[in-house]
Amino acid sequence: MANKFTRPFDVDLKSKYPARQSSQRKRKFTETETAKLDTYQQILLSDLKEYYNSLDVSAGELDMDDLFGPDEAKNLAINYSQIESLGDVRELIGGECFEGQLRWILNQIQKFQTNQAAFKSFLDSTPVLQKVARSSIHHTSPAHNF
Repeated sequence: MANKFTRPFDVDLKSKYPARQSSQRKRKFTETETAKLDTYQQILLSDLKEYYNSLDVSAGELDMDDLFGPDEAKNLAINYSQIESLGDVRELIGGECFEGQLRWILNQIQKFQTNQAAFKSFLDSTPVLQKVARSSIHHTSPAHNF
């Protein structure tokens, strides 16, 4: 065989491959931020459960805990600053389990983002107190003679 095969046209196979997932930025949180995010997770879980129970959903024996749990809430809380659209929410929690879930979650996260931005701008506009210089004299207790 001479290995002289020629294709009738060039084929672009890139459309056949799955799209690359966007890499999430990892960041470290301070203890204060971690406590705030933990609180936000609990609020998000309880409020979404209340919203779900208020809907007329004929899902049989499914409880809200089966559809949205602490792992999804943690994922949303950690990445709240990067969430801008329904697609971002869908990507982080894996899809919509009941009608209106993604829209409700996005609205709650946008409220949280607005509150965080307002709080940050308040902190930025608050004058910083000047530290008072300490004297360089060190007070020591008298030595005990035993």
